Amino acid sequence: MLFAVGVVLPRAAGLLSVPIYTRVLGPEDFGRYELVISLVALLYAVCLVGMDFAISVRFFELAEPDRRIDLATALLVSGIVSLSVSAILVAFSGFLGPLALQSSGGGLPFLIAIASVPANVLAAVLAMYMRLRFRSSGFFIAMVGGAIVGTGVGIVLVFALGLGLVGAVLGVAVSNGLTLLLLLAGCRGLLKPDRHPDKDRVATLVRTGAPLVPAYASSWVFALADRFFVSAFLGFAQLGLYAAAARLGTILTLLQFGFHAAWGPTALRWGADPDRERRYEASLRLIAIAGGATAAIASWLAGPLLWILAGPNYVGAADVVWLLAGSALFLAMFYAVQIGANLAKRGDRVATATIIAAAVNTGANLALIPRLGYVGAGWATLMAYVAAYFVMYRMSQTVTAMRLGFLNATAWAIAWTVVAAGSTVVSDGLRPILGLGVIAVAAVAALWAIYSAAPILARPSALVTAVPDSVSSFPDIEVL
Repeated sequence: MLFAVGVVLPRAAGLLSVPIYTRVLGPEDFGRYELVISLVALLYAVCLVGMDFAISVRFFELAEPDRRIDLATALLVSGIVSLSVSAILVAFSGFLGPLALQSSGGGLPFLIAIASVPANVLAAVLAMYMRLRFRSSGFFIAMVGGAIVGTGVGIVLVFALGLGLVGAVLGVAVSNGLTLLLLLAGCRGLLKPDRHPDKDRVATLVRTGAPLVPAYASSWVFALADRFFVSAFLGFAQLGLYAAAARLGTILTLLQFGFHAAWGPTALRWGADPDRERRYEASLRLIAIAGGATAAIASWLAGPLLWILAGPNYVGAADVVWLLAGSALFLAMFYAVQIGANLAKRGDRVATATIIAAAVNTGANLALIPRLGYVGAGWATLMAYVAAYFVMYRMSQTVTAMRLGFLNATAWAIAWTVVAAGSTVVSDGLRPILGLGVIAVAAVAALWAIYSAAPILARPSALVTAVPDSVSSFPDIEVL
């Protein structure tokens, strides 16, 4: 449970800064902030070199000394790569920052953000190691503590000291650095290998992790590349509006991250159970109905929620929320249907689905944003996640054929997405009464889904040995 909370709370803490940043920075600088943090996420995905995955796939096959050596090797590889890339970009930050942010003062926030990347990368490796060790308390303290302090520092710098964009980015850097320090403290006693990493071990981990870099980068593409397209085609003010709307979708993604963090290891334990298909089918149906109902509610309340979250200047972005909420729904279902690939330890199937979705997202962004504005970016995001979901299902079935109730769950998801879309076409006169009706029906449906799935999912598993979610360790790439 602490692992799930440790995944969700840091992102929830990041949301606390949004009402301050949107109002103090304004749409244009908030858009710049979004772009900078999206760039950090890209560098994180690439510089990690798949080392979190590399140490996880063979962790339980190794004796204790070799586990520590693997960790030291992974930290060495990812540290060298991230420090090298960051050093090069920092050296040219005076040129790249103003160019990327289209502002003469863009050099300093760009430099701060890039300099924080190595801490973010090393923290990801240590966080995976703590998950594998089932050090839930240390994981929770590090992830939540770093996020809360970093968010608090950012709010003080932006609101109280008036440092604007620089203060917001400094908050992120503080969060990354403190999280790393707390993870190091939590791993004390586990970081001393019996011998130094050797060339063969480096080669083994790189061969395991490096092939996933394209998939990691593709995850970034269909999660965050739209920020770059929106800024390039429409400017930073429009990106700021789109980013505020994306925060409502992020709330749904938080629920998905938490569910997946708790469900993933349990789902792998079910792999040897005779009734595993019934459990997986119930899980997918629960996500489709309860998740879809939540997406519909968020879409129908998008205007008031945006006013509360970001302020009146951002309410106009409510028309894109249903697309982003639907995207979060299909992302959650994507993670559920990849269980077949996870059981077969075929991370390459997950990578293939992710790369295909990234290609769909890129093409749709290029085609739709110039015509539809940031609503086109929302359509591109939804199309990418739907593609990822369908492709992942087929990929998983080819290696582990199972009955998942795919058609039924997909029908529920599509139906709720259509209901969510209705929030953008109903007249103002009918909106209050229809909105209340949608919220009431959605709440009842979600409660029914939970009630019907609980007895199936809560039944004790035949296996008692805990298995971590090692084969689905793609980084959680999300901007908060």
